[in-house]
Amino acid sequence: MFESEKKSLNFFRVLRSIWQTEGISRVALSRRIGLDKSTVSLIVKELIKMGIVEAYRLSEDVAVIGRKPIGLRVSSRFGFVLGINAQPDVYTVVALDLAGREIYREQATPESDRVVPGVTAMVEKVLTTAVLDQMCLVGLGVALSGIVDSESGVVTLSFPFEQDSVEKVSVGLALTERFGVPVMVDNDANCCAWGVLTERKNEDIRNFLFVLIEAHKRRANSARYDGVGVGIGIGIDGRVYGGTRQAAGEFRSVFAGPVKSSQFSLSREESFRVTEDDAVFDRFVHELARNIALLANTFDMSHVFVDGNVNDRQTVIQTAFDSAIQENWAYDSTRDSRVEFTGRGEYAAAIGAGSMFLQRLFLEPEYGTDLAGMNRWLRSVVRAGSRTRIADRDNAIETA
Repeated sequence: MFESEKKSLNFFRVLRSIWQTEGISRVALSRRIGLDKSTVSLIVKELIKMGIVEAYRLSEDVAVIGRKPIGLRVSSRFGFVLGINAQPDVYTVVALDLAGREIYREQATPESDRVVPGVTAMVEKVLTTAVLDQMCLVGLGVALSGIVDSESGVVTLSFPFEQDSVEKVSVGLALTERFGVPVMVDNDANCCAWGVLTERKNEDIRNFLFVLIEAHKRRANSARYDGVGVGIGIGIDGRVYGGTRQAAGEFRSVFAGPVKSSQFSLSREESFRVTEDDAVFDRFVHELARNIALLANTFDMSHVFVDGNVNDRQTVIQTAFDSAIQENWAYDSTRDSRVEFTGRGEYAAAIGAGSMFLQRLFLEPEYGTDLAGMNRWLRSVVRAGSRTRIADRDNAIETA
């Protein structure tokens, strides 16, 4: 690993570019980043030695005359990341390879009503599945409803888990100690926003909203767990914005009353009928749309992404959002903010949680970035990945 700031900066720029563009050549890397070919080759050699990058022939066509072109990519065999969305009544889990491709998914009722025991049991169960038991877990991403300090992995406030601001839970530390891999924890809507940045990593999507809509089952003795919940992930300049206190995106309608028990002007009883009563749903979606329009127009967002477990109403929601954004726009011109469903449904936050981990691993470095922290993070992932036994890893083409 390179220790000086300049060398570390170049190292991570090369790594991210390879992750973003599968099949990129050393020559193309040199042109994109503005480094000489010898420097790029040195960094690529180090990455291949670590096992996180592999070189491969772009064409196996025997008719091709001369030396076959060699491309670079992150190794899908290096290991996998688990993304988990923890909700009181259901956990969703996905496994992603380092390129962000999904290789496994599962949904199950939690074995505990507390976050750490519930996630621990779910991970232990998933690791025994036939698809994953011969692969190596290199990291965990966890999505939760509430206020989460993504840097420390501490959950500060979560109404769904009946946790108030006095009882802080160090989810990240507990899971790292249990599984021996790096762990990232964030709000579920923020994770969904990270998912957009990973899925669209080759597109220039920088300023956007992600609206996560989740209908909940009725729970006894839970005065602050409504029938529908909305969270907002905010993407600004290609990063997910956490806010001053990591509470950005904690949504409450401007039309909600003074009683803090609901996000909307709906009564708590009405909130549990949103998915069953068309009239209640219509009130809900139009109230939400007017709030989203204000944010999308005020901050000049290029996209509004939507997902959750209400995708059977996709057309109604998209039409309401489009109309509200145009109606709220201050000018006569047509507003071109695009409203899109990502199509991940109830797995949106779990996929986003895994994507968040990948974005952290392949972070775009800048001068002033905590490069020492990035080095420590990558080292911990490589240590986890080194436990993988892949017979042909030494066949990587280092001298191509």
